[in-house]
Amino acid sequence: MPAAAALKLETPTTPLAVRDPVEMYLANLPSRSSRRTMRSKLATVQRLLEKRIEAHDLIFFALAARASLQDAGAAPKTINVTLSALKGVARAAWLLEQISAEQLERVKDIRSVRGSRLPAGRAHYPSELAAILEDCDKDRSPAGARDAAMLMLAYSLGLRRSECAGLDVDDYSPATGTIRVRGKGNKERRAYVVDKGAIAALAAWLRVRTFAPGPLLCPITRHGRIIIRRLSDNSVYLALRKRARAVGITDLTPHNLRRTFGTLLLDKNVDIKIVRDLLGHSSLNTTTLYDRRSEEAHRAAASQIVLPYRDSQQPELPFENGTSENKKVRARNPGEKKDSARDRHPVSSLGPSTLRPPVEKSQKENRKHL
Repeated sequence: MPAAAALKLETPTTPLAVRDPVEMYLANLPSRSSRRTMRSKLATVQRLLEKRIEAHDLIFFALAARASLQDAGAAPKTINVTLSALKGVARAAWLLEQISAEQLERVKDIRSVRGSRLPAGRAHYPSELAAILEDCDKDRSPAGARDAAMLMLAYSLGLRRSECAGLDVDDYSPATGTIRVRGKGNKERRAYVVDKGAIAALAAWLRVRTFAPGPLLCPITRHGRIIIRRLSDNSVYLALRKRARAVGITDLTPHNLRRTFGTLLLDKNVDIKIVRDLLGHSSLNTTTLYDRRSEEAHRAAASQIVLPYRDSQQPELPFENGTSENKKVRARNPGEKKDSARDRHPVSSLGPSTLRPPVEKSQKENRKHL
């Protein structure tokens, strides 16, 4: 073996090998989506502060990150998730003996930010989903069938995009109509494919893909060739967004489809604990964010308060039986006896002969004198 190659093998360049607390913290997170989220949060504060995270400076870094994010208008949840990531990095630095236990406690004592924001995203209407599925059906390439199945997994089963990408063909049992899902925290649960449309969408994709072992959702080349390889989480997001934008929907995301699943079940009064299990939430508090029933009750309560305001600057339109001025006169005299139809329309009470112009009547009298 050449000396250069041997030297390359003997000097590992991975972050863990050089005792990086950031990479050690990220490597010990339970799921790929968690690693992606926390890496993004840490990268954001490093850009804001224009400073790299260093173990000996973590206390200052965490305090400065909290202040900078607040000044930038970040949501309290975003700031607290970032602080949680920095506290995780501090623990990793302590395990690597780069900071003392006292320094770790100081970082852990940094208070989180109080407050909340309204949930982002929205539930989608059935007509929007029907338009996307119609677009998939018009696409005769394998991508049309795959994207319809992908939409089914996110909407009919409420799966996260990482859960959609992580499915294998062997996870689906057509006989029982169940899919084994691996969710956050390496926890498995069952999802149920029982709707006829959902079964048909998945069957159409499997006819094209076949039941060959491997990932359920696969990339497809421009020429329509299916590659038996796992899609990334981001590929699921991009594929669904592309389909939605093709029919004029600009705000569709896999998580919005998941939100639609949870919202519809709660609107139909399905027990919230069942909805929590189907969504794979560890906390019931997370599931309550999908509950719109209290919002409808609040709207109904607010509608009981009536403000007697009328815009005097707004011009009034003519009414059917008279001008707006006549309507005002009648409104000022509510006790006045209502006019009969004969009084309101005196012309209609006359006979047919009287409806003729006066000229015709004078001509008839002249003929009598002749």
